[in-house]
Amino acid sequence: MQQQPSSIPTPEPELMTIEETMRKLRVGRSKLYRMIKNEGLPVFRSERYVRIPSDLLDQWIRERVKQNG
Repeated sequence: MQQQPSSIPTPEPELMTIEETMRKLRVGRSKLYRMIKNEGLPVFRSERYVRIPSDLLDQWIRERVKQNG
């Protein structure tokens, strides 16, 4: 028996721009790109842009807070 699709829509994660993420983290553009490259900040890359999923950014921040206790 197949399950019917849920009638409650699952919200898509918000994709933040580089500028929005810079404001949220209070860092500059160069620092943000270093965090993406060296510290594993999660991103979604397209041919023309980079977006940061807000839910994964929040999770990434929580993990850093735990590590730095």
